[in-house]
Amino acid sequence: MRLTLKKTILLVTILAMITIFSSLDAQLTEAKKRDIQKYLEVSNQNDQFVQMIDLVLEQFQEMSDIVSPQTWSVIRRKFVDDLSTVSDLLIPVIDKYFTHDDIKELIKFYESPIGKKLNAATPLMLQELYTIGAEWGERLTEEILNELLKMGY
Repeated sequence: MRLTLKKTILLVTILAMITIFSSLDAQLTEAKKRDIQKYLEVSNQNDQFVQMIDLVLEQFQEMSDIVSPQTWSVIRRKFVDDLSTVSDLLIPVIDKYFTHDDIKELIKFYESPIGKKLNAATPLMLQELYTIGAEWGERLTEEILNELLKMGY
């Protein structure tokens, strides 16, 4: 099959366009990824993960009095230092549910006064909500067991 000059030019043009659009898509993906990382930063996601780590470690400390405070500090530092892997896991999920424009709006929100207030209040609220949830879970478990006993189980 012989390619004419017109067909060759058309083929080269199509290949060039595919290459250009592929690289534009990759650039947009990188820009969105950077904005998602910024969103995670301005929304204090890492601080919330640190708080969760602290709550879980607190539960472990209550269960085990043979582990030294220094050991708990080492364990905490290991998990806190490893938070970048959590961000890497969150980025594809956030990308799936939010457009790039959505992410930009979220960044604006978290940089606004009310977004900053939410960031300041969230750790305190989470701590209270965790306590309420734990107490409710204990009561629920007790009530379920009582119901099962009443039913003869």
